Amino acid sequence: MTETLFRSAAGRVHGRPYTLDEFVEKYALATDYARDLYFRFGPSSVDLDLLMKAKQSRRLDKIAGRLEKSDE
Repeated sequence: MTETLFRSAAGRVHGRPYTLDEFVEKYALATDYARDLYFRFGPSSVDLDLLMKAKQSRRLDKIAGRLEKSDE
């Protein structure tokens, strides 16, 4: 039996690990997209929460940029 352990770049799992189902549900993600992120970044709740916060912030910056252009 092979067990896959997820670790951060520093070699540690930060916070409680999410299951893939928990991650999908918390962020209302498509399963394939969530699976890709989960296996690239690991199950760490801290790491995944930071990733999703950064993605949301980037999305909001793009929306704000579009709004500024439409006001001109």
